[in-house]
Amino acid sequence: MRILHIADTLPYPLNSGVNQRVFHVLKRVAAQHEVWFLAFLEGGRDEADFMPVYEVCHRVITVPFQMGAALSQPIEILRYLLRGIPIDLRLYQSPQMVAQIQQLTTTTEFDVVQIEHPIMMPYLEALPEALQKRAVLVAHDVDFKKYRRIAAIEPRMARKLRVLLHSKMMERWEAKYAGRFPRYVTVSDVDGRVLLAKNPAIRLEVVPNGTDAKATHILPESEDEANLVYVGTMAYPPNVDAVQWFTGGILPLVRQVRDDVHFWIVGRKPVAAVKALASDAIHVTGAVDSVEPYYADSTICVVPLRAGGGTRLKILEAMALGRPVISTSIGCEGLEVTDGENIIIADDEQTFASKILELLADKERRRKIAAGGRKLVEEKYDWDNIAAKMMTIYETLRAEGRQSYG
Repeated sequence: MRILHIADTLPYPLNSGVNQRVFHVLKRVAAQHEVWFLAFLEGGRDEADFMPVYEVCHRVITVPFQMGAALSQPIEILRYLLRGIPIDLRLYQSPQMVAQIQQLTTTTEFDVVQIEHPIMMPYLEALPEALQKRAVLVAHDVDFKKYRRIAAIEPRMARKLRVLLHSKMMERWEAKYAGRFPRYVTVSDVDGRVLLAKNPAIRLEVVPNGTDAKATHILPESEDEANLVYVGTMAYPPNVDAVQWFTGGILPLVRQVRDDVHFWIVGRKPVAAVKALASDAIHVTGAVDSVEPYYADSTICVVPLRAGGGTRLKILEAMALGRPVISTSIGCEGLEVTDGENIIIADDEQTFASKILELLADKERRRKIAAGGRKLVEEKYDWDNIAAKMMTIYETLRAEGRQSYG
């Protein structure tokens, strides 16, 4: 099968949940099928930065990405508003990308097209009519839900109003446009239900996120029994809010009882507000070559998220490595977890702090939660199974396309 994969970026390095999902599924699909990958390329980066993607794909094609201002060109803004299209989608609309899609699909016969992210949905219109009937969109989040939550935690009023406007526009447009795809993939049942409530005609499939459980060895227990770790991109507003909330409201309660507890914030691009949290008990690493040593030195992985969308690969990663996880309900939303069996869930400061203290004091319970998490990822969230689900969708689309055109 020949597959055209269209994305906003090449999925490498594996320093974000989205890149991990796209690359790990891509690698497994490309081992069985011929994959052509078309994506934007940011200035200052070249092929060498993405060599693993080039190695697994039959062909990689890039289009220069030039970030413009969403509010520039007033006439174009008016056109978007009249059509009910969210203004921020202009950032990803490129005549060069349209021309490349048209050139590729004119000269090469593709069986299936996969488009990544709701922000890239309008490129469906660049495909020939026959290929539009064999296209699948993979949505890593429900964008309008994600931005509504981000607006709720945004302290700056101008930014809050801007994000709310985008959320409202996406709420009307996202589900409506999703109905144009023969298949629309979400990463959780929760996200799927949100979209179907807005548009029951969406032909929805749920293909969860995952982890490389088979290749991930369980880490030995940390000798230091008082290290907490949180992993994520530290320029992403929900992650910034998470560590600020944790260090401001939860960690002080923990350290009132256990003053030996340390908190490690691990992830690239920490903004000034995150860097300012650093102290004797709070460690901000910035970018690291590998997160595994920080998991190895940790006792508990905490996920104090109060915003965001999709499902958190950081939780699956911690579970695969054998670390117990304490999370908010939003943090583990969409994952088939069971509180007290394979994760611990807490949604307010006092409960979160109490759960941390209880787990720090009980090694056997830590082992039980960690073992339950590892069992969960092995059974339900391994990349091999997830890639197989995507390939089943491809086969279905190809078969349906043949029926439509005889």
